[in-house]
Parts: sequence; C-alpha cells; structure tokens
Amino acid sequence: MNTWQAWLTERNLHDLLTLPQKVLEREWAPSNEDRAAAWDLYTELRTRITTQPLHYRSGDEESALDSLFKLFGLTRDLLHKYQRKSSHFAVLSVFMLNGILRPFTARWHKLKLAGRLSNEDTRRDFRQRFLDLQVKLTRFQTLLGHLAEDADFKVGSESGLIVGGAPQFNLGGDIAADAALATLHPAIWVSEKAEIIKRRETVLQHQNADSSNLIGLAISGGGIRSATFALGVVQYLAERGFLAEVDYLSTVSGGGYVGSFLSSYLNSDNAKVGPKSSQLPFVKPDTESEAKPVRHLRNHSKYLIEGTWFNHLHSVGQAAYGVLTNLLILLPFIVLLASLTVALSRFNQELHWLSIGAMSGMAVIVIGLGLVQNLARNGPCWKAFRDDYEFGVVFCSIMTAAGITFAFVPNVIHAYGELKSGIPMFLEMALSFATPTAIGGLVVAAKKYPGWSRWLMRLFWVSGPLALVVLYLSVTELLIRRGQENLNLYWWQAGIPLWENVVVPWWVIVAATLGVMAYCFLCLNVNMTSPHSFYRRQLAGAYLLKHGANDQPEGNSELKLSELSANSKAPYHLVNGALNLSSSTNVELRGRDSDFFLFSKHYCGSPILGYHLTKEWEALDGHLNLGTAMAISGAAAAPIMGMVSVFGASFMLTVLNVRLSYWLRNPGTKSNFAFMPTALTGPGPGYLLAEMLGRSNENSAYVNVSDGGHLENLAIYELLRRRCKFIIALDGECDPLMTFGSLIQVIRFAQIDFRIRIDIDLSDLRLDQTGFSRAHYALGVIEYPNGDRGYLLYIKSSLTGNEPEYVLSYRAGHPLFPHESTADQLYSEERFEAYRALGHHAASDLFRPELVGPTHANAKVKDWFQSLADSLLAGG
Repeated sequence: MNTWQAWLTERNLHDLLTLPQKVLEREWAPSNEDRAAAWDLYTELRTRITTQPLHYRSGDEESALDSLFKLFGLTRDLLHKYQRKSSHFAVLSVFMLNGILRPFTARWHKLKLAGRLSNEDTRRDFRQRFLDLQVKLTRFQTLLGHLAEDADFKVGSESGLIVGGAPQFNLGGDIAADAALATLHPAIWVSEKAEIIKRRETVLQHQNADSSNLIGLAISGGGIRSATFALGVVQYLAERGFLAEVDYLSTVSGGGYVGSFLSSYLNSDNAKVGPKSSQLPFVKPDTESEAKPVRHLRNHSKYLIEGTWFNHLHSVGQAAYGVLTNLLILLPFIVLLASLTVALSRFNQELHWLSIGAMSGMAVIVIGLGLVQNLARNGPCWKAFRDDYEFGVVFCSIMTAAGITFAFVPNVIHAYGELKSGIPMFLEMALSFATPTAIGGLVVAAKKYPGWSRWLMRLFWVSGPLALVVLYLSVTELLIRRGQENLNLYWWQAGIPLWENVVVPWWVIVAATLGVMAYCFLCLNVNMTSPHSFYRRQLAGAYLLKHGANDQPEGNSELKLSELSANSKAPYHLVNGALNLSSSTNVELRGRDSDFFLFSKHYCGSPILGYHLTKEWEALDGHLNLGTAMAISGAAAAPIMGMVSVFGASFMLTVLNVRLSYWLRNPGTKSNFAFMPTALTGPGPGYLLAEMLGRSNENSAYVNVSDGGHLENLAIYELLRRRCKFIIALDGECDPLMTFGSLIQVIRFAQIDFRIRIDIDLSDLRLDQTGFSRAHYALGVIEYPNGDRGYLLYIKSSLTGNEPEYVLSYRAGHPLFPHESTADQLYSEERFEAYRALGHHAASDLFRPELVGPTHANAKVKDWFQSLADSLLAGG
C-alpha cells in the first residue's frame, strides 16, 4: 500500500507540511476531483504574485499581501466546488493555509492596518520574510503539480514556478579595451592600460589579462565627512573581495583623503598588504576589534589641530606671516601710486583744463556717434571709419577719467586728512584692515540668520576695496604733508623722532619701492606664504601611511605620484583638481571658468592646458607629490574657485590669506628666469595680485589649481572619459535637501562633452515626509555614444531608518547628520564612527538577499551588478 508518507518522501516534500501521523499512515489514493482541484489551484498559483518575483522598486508590498489573502477565499471556493470527493486536496490545502500562510498574513495584516507597511524598515523586513514564504509556496505549487498530473508531472516544466530566479536584465556586451581612445589622449591610455593589465595579472592572477570592462570607484568631495563615509563603504567592498577588482580609483577633495590612504598603504611589497579581504589595511587581527591602519585614521580624526605645541605655534606664525606678507606685497604698489599722485598733483591746474577739454571733445563725438553708426551700415570705408571713431570715444573717455582723477584727488586727499585729523596713520591703517576681518567673523557667527548673513557678506566684499582706498589715501596724504614739512616723521605721533630735517624726494621713494618690488618678484614664492603647507602637513600625517614593523602604520608623506602602485596592488589613482581659468578666452570653457585637472602616476594636466609626463611636473616643482596633490584637490577655500567663485571675494580672501589653492609650474611654457637657481624661482607676487583680481589663465608660467569640487565634485567625469563599464560612485557631499546637484551637473557635463547619456531614477533617495529616504543607492544606465552600455551605482550618504542604533542615536542629537557642514573638520570619536558605520551599512544594504539573492563566495563585481540590475532595473 502506498501511504501519504511514502508519496511525500518520494517527492522530497515530507518536510513541507506538518501532518498528523494518522494522516501520514493512510493510503495515498487521490480521486479525479482531487486532481481537478489541485490543477485549478496550481494554475492560480503559478500566475500570482505569491510565487512570482516582487520587483524591488516597482513591486507593491500591499498588493502582494492582498494576493496572499485571496488564496484563502480561492481555496474555500474549490473545497465547496469539489466537496468531499476531494479529501486529499482538502487536507493538503487546509494545512498549507493554517500552517504556512496564516502565521504570515496574521502578522503583516496588523502592520498594514497600522500604516507601517510603507515604512522602509518594515518594507524590507516584509520582503525578506516574503522571500522565505515564497520558497514554501513554490514547493507547495510543486506538490499540487504532482497531485494534479501524477506521473506526467515534471519538476521545472511549470511556467509559473521560479526556476533559477527572474529573467536576467541584459547588461549589454563587453566594452572593448580601447574604447577610451574616443575621449582620452592615446599616450595616456597606453600607459594606464599597461598598469591595469599588470594589476589584473598580479592581484586577480588573470593570465593574458586585458583591459576590457573597466571598473571604477569614485569618491566625492566633502572633507573628512565624505572621507569617513567612504571609508566604511570601501571597508565593506574589501570584505566582499570587490576592492581587488577595481581598476580605477578616482577621487576629489575630501574623497582624496581616503583615496590617498589606499594608494599610499597599498604601495608595499609586504604580502600582508593588499586589496583582498584577508590583507591589510582592512583585515582585523584576531586580538583586536579593527585593523591598525583604520584605528590610526580614527585616532587622527582631528587632524587639523594635532601636533606638538611647537607645531601649533608654527601654524599660528605661518598664518600671521602669510597675512603680513600679503600686505607688504600690496604696500609697494600703494606707495608707487601715491608717489605718482603727488608728482602729478603739481600739474593740477593744467590737468584740470585738459579734463574740461577732453570732456567737451568727447561730448561732441558721442553726439555724432549715432549719425556715424547709421551712415556706416553700408560700405567698407564707412565701417572702417566707424571703428576708428569708436576707438576715439574710448580714448577720450579714458583721458577724461584720468584728468578728473588727478585734477581733484589732491583736494579729496586734503578733505580726507581734515576729516580724520588726530588719528595716527598706523592706527588708521590697522583699523582699515581689521574691520573687514571683524565683519568676516560676524558673517560666520550670523550663519543661522540668513538675512543678516547675506547683508554682512555683501559688506565684507565691499570693505576689502575700501580698505585699499584708505591705505592709498593715507600714504598719499603722508607724502604730501611730509614733503611740505621737511619729512619730520614721528613714531606713533608720540614725540619720538625717527629722523628730522630730512627731505626725501618722491622719486627716491619710487626707486626704493621698485627695488623692493623687484626683490619680491625674483625671490618670493607665494605658495610658501599660503596655508597650503600647513594643510598638506596635517593631512599627510593623518592619511598617508605605509606598512611598518609589527603591522604598525608609519608615515609616508613624501611618496611621489610617479611612484604610485609600484607593486600593482592599488587601483590606478586619478586625483581630480580644478584648473582655474577665470581670465581665459578659450570658448571651450563655456562659462565654467575652469578645466578638469588631473594628477596621476604617468600624466598630469587638463584638456585645455594639455597633458605632460608627471615626472616633468615633479622636476619643475620638488614639492609636488601625492600629499601635495591630495591637498590641492581638497583646497576648498581660495580666492579663485572655478564655477563657484564669488564675485568680489577674491581680494579679501587673498589679503586674509584664505589661499589653499596652488600655483603649479606650467611645463608648456618657457621660464623667463631659466638662468636663476631653482631656490630663487617660483610664483612671485604677481600671482598673488592675480588672485586678488581673480584672474588666471592657461598661458602663464604658473597655473592656479584648486579643489576639484569647484568644477565636478563626484570624481565621475574622468571615469566616463575612460569608458568604464561599471562605476561605483560614493557621494558624501553636503546635500541636506537631497537635490543631487553634483550628480545632475556631471550628467550634464557628460552629455555636452562626451555625448554620454546617463539614465538614473533617484526617487528612492529623495526625502519622504519623515525626513528619511527609501534607499541609500540608485542604479543608472550609461549609454556611451558608440552603443556600449555601462552602469553607474550611486551610493548616497542618506538615512533610511534601519541603520545601527548608535547611528540613529547620533542623528537624534545632531539633526543635520549625515550632512553636517564641511567647514567642521574636527571629528570626535562618536561622529567619526557614525559616518563610518553609515557607509559600512549603506554598502551592506546592497547585498541583502531580497535585493541580490543568495551570493556565493566567488561572486564578481559583474555578477553583483547583474543581480542589482535584475532587481532595480528589470521590469522597473
């Protein structure tokens, strides 16, 4: 006799339902009505959402739950239809409803009524448990198939059963190895291609490796906030073994901190060091909670204020020296202008009449301008006359302005002297420059009050030029009065004579001024007077490390760019900066005022400037290395800032020495001082004046490079230029409203510059009514112009509500998290861990079973993207 037990065991279904023993011992003898009822329910199941994939993005959890509820009514209808003649079907279906389905629906129906099924945490829990339920329901569907068709039934033949998962999304074909040649200089591509192939052979142990299907990791700007968030993501990717597959590491601004940490530490021959999950810098020792290099980053999260008392004193001295030097560079120009004013004031009367004559002549010309322009519409001779005529108008205007200035300036200076009579000149000059500084402090203090802050900011920009005017008037007044009084100079006007009865002609002052200016222009390097060296030193001490004795990290601050990845362990590093070209006439800039500047192992440069071998750049500037490139790429505050330059701000930012940008020697130009020793060369005061005026271009001997975020803050652009198949972009910038400004901008750049189209749905990242997002990521499709298809995985610093409890606790006390101000670069242990843990959590979310299915130990980046595309793109 064939029993229920034997029948179920033979089909490996004995553990699906918990049936009473007396039922299992019965004879298995289903009727035709059992088979008919089983076939009806089997047909329903294989077309229902209960056994079909619930698409991750467009699937409706409430619809899935409703579909499960309908199974109760459908089964009852079948039992009524076939009545007692379907006893086998009745027993099996009732135990399925009560033992498998009812516990699930009872729990989730309550949550649905409470309105919690739309909550992201609850939604994800539902999906995970729904997947577990689907496994049982599909096995029950198989049971029904056996019951309905008996020996004719073949496992896997039923169309509705999930066999091997949902249909795969088509990732498209491979991207050929030389596809990057379309947008990348051939010499650059050849050198990078060799590095990529060598690394794939070394790290992945691929024989005859090629450079197809490039994988790029981009880390955005955002200071230490972005670096710490990215650290958590990179840690998890390393744990999964995916960091070893990354070909390109593209970083900008704060992303360069952690990117340079990777490039520096992986530049080691030690077998313990590498990108794999079992290697440093991320593998944990058995006796410690985290790797020592990561602990070093945690312990130095207040890098800007670290060091001995001497280092702090040096920093204060450097800042004061920079401001003082800037003022002293300005002073000779002021003295020269004042001396010229004094000299020309002797011709006051003549210039006065000259001004009147010029104004009269210009009036006659302007009146006739309309007639001339009307007559010049036709005929080349008239057109030439019109051009000459307009030149005359401009010339007369300049002469008139000059005449008026030198005719009336002495009177203005005299009135000014009477107005401030009794105020010592040194005190007057000090107050004139202290006032803008104080206003700047008020701007920072009033940042919570937008209205006040906006007006104070405008006053700050205006106060800079006014301070310069005050200095000019004061020096001119001094020269005029002292020239009339035998130049009796008194220290602080306190009766202490410096020298008496000495008459210094104005031309002597001019000559001395020119001498000082010549000395400064030949010997002074304005890179050394900026805060760059301090910023670089602090950054390098925290992030540039190498493997040392006993696995302890050691400093590696002098690592050259040309020595990167000497052992082919680190991805090829692209450090992104912004070449500031505010005064360039190149139409290719299209109003961007900057170009994409690249630092890398083999080449540095930009499309407009051109690319030169990195060793050439290093030979021209011995200070240039990985630490310098990292600091330049993160030079967020500067007088000239590419697309984000603030009109009118450059003067005061320069005077106050807010100058983190860097002047690099341009290999494409010849030096006018080639005969001088290297120690006496460098960007002189002329470049400081260029910063004050906000002027820089690609044709000067030195070019100004600052934070890459001043043009493109996600570091994606260079990966698109290289036609990467898979791009993982980590966005940790400050974006509290989740407007994705930097992503939208790079999408526009890609379309305009490369004809690359990026299609990405960001709806799950936008904030809901509770202030949370539905996801930490979005997957987009990259359509390259030659028909190749790539993928952009965009991981955003966001909160969904399912983060670790201590991360949510930090958010409760810091409502701006995870978008706290980039200006705050001093991180406590609590804040550091909140951002690192958020990054680690966001990456782990991308491997949840309901999103990518069960992963296996040998999964590759391509497999991961395939699973993500199946869930996030297929059917969406």
